Amino acid sequence: MNNGRYLTLMDLGRLDLLVRTGLWRVIRKNRWVPIASSVAIRYRREMKLFDSFEINTRILYWDERQFVIEQLFTLTSGSNKGQIAAKALFKGGIYSRKERKFVDTSRLMSEVNANENSPPASPGVLAFLGAESALKQ
Repeated sequence: MNNGRYLTLMDLGRLDLLVRTGLWRVIRKNRWVPIASSVAIRYRREMKLFDSFEINTRILYWDERQFVIEQLFTLTSGSNKGQIAAKALFKGGIYSRKERKFVDTSRLMSEVNANENSPPASPGVLAFLGAESALKQ
């Protein structure tokens, strides 16, 4: 599996997350679009053709307009069963073309009747955000 395929499968994992949380319905209704700002991925084990795996996607942190999402590729068969093949951190948000800005996280939360505060950013998330900020310069 090459690096581009990992990123394509990660898109599907994030789409699944949007559907399961109810956000996809809200995004479509408002004609918003999910936007990727940055991604960092660490490849740990080779994944060969026909290796079975699962992708676990979870939100680690969010601020006023963007989310940091972790995605893990875990092998589910073979001699490396249970091992992580790749780990990625993704930063992105939901963009309103009409308003020409990212949709506020608080608005997204209210649209799906969630009232959650972001977990504190871990050192890994802070490092990722710092590197992403430096790349913008």
